[in-house]
Amino acid sequence: MNIHDFRLLDLISQIINSNDSSNDVSIARFLINHLQVADSIRVSRIMKEAYVTRAAVRRFCNHLGYTNLSELRSSFSRVVFPSNIRFRNMSEKPEAYHSILDNELSKMFADIRLHINDGLICSCAYDIYQHESVEILSANNISGNLIRFQQEMFYAGKIVRLTSISDIIKEASYRESPNKVLIIVISVSGKFAKEIDAYVCGRTARKVLITAFCNKTTPSHYDSTLFISSAGNGIDKYGIYAKYGITYLLDLLSSCYISRYAKETKNNLFGPRSKWID
Repeated sequence: MNIHDFRLLDLISQIINSNDSSNDVSIARFLINHLQVADSIRVSRIMKEAYVTRAAVRRFCNHLGYTNLSELRSSFSRVVFPSNIRFRNMSEKPEAYHSILDNELSKMFADIRLHINDGLICSCAYDIYQHESVEILSANNISGNLIRFQQEMFYAGKIVRLTSISDIIKEASYRESPNKVLIIVISVSGKFAKEIDAYVCGRTARKVLITAFCNKTTPSHYDSTLFISSAGNGIDKYGIYAKYGITYLLDLLSSCYISRYAKETKNNLFGPRSKWID
């Protein structure tokens, strides 16, 4: 797997969300509309149907971190879709999926409770509290959960930085104090942790890994590892742990942190406590 594969969907989303009339938007829309055959599409077809030049296709590939279309095409077979959706049976009826989801969620909550107790949550919250700089690294399929967690930590007066894959790709080595800098890597399957192994090894900060299915030998150079499951073969078939498990864990973590370490405020900066925002 290529580190660029973990951010491919994020970059394509950014391009499409820009909603301008650029060549990048035209190419991105064409590839998404032909996603099922994207790994075999040729430059000539993109030029003809997206009304762009060969140079525009090359620039698009470079923008996403690939040398050429051949490299980009091969990544579509490995791209990390949210909820591991590529492993699902798309012919399942909605009512069948509803039943499966209910059952899998019940098993997941029981699994997490078995491995993660209040003591571990409080210990992780304290880890975050005592470090001046906290960075969280993750693949794109859980990045949305982390933004909510980051903003909840803002409420507590704690800055947590979400390190982008672009920063990781630079492969910078840092000499930093493990007493001041904390790195938290979240990798449900363990594939993301494996891919950024060299980057993490090059950092001298304190390192914590949160995972569900990671091979037990992978986190050897981490100072601490939180396993939220012991069942796994690396495939979160219904995306239960990535979509709901990590959200559940982060919710417990932010709640613990806020209750213990939130800075008291005497003004109305955050508005009335009774006001809810979805």
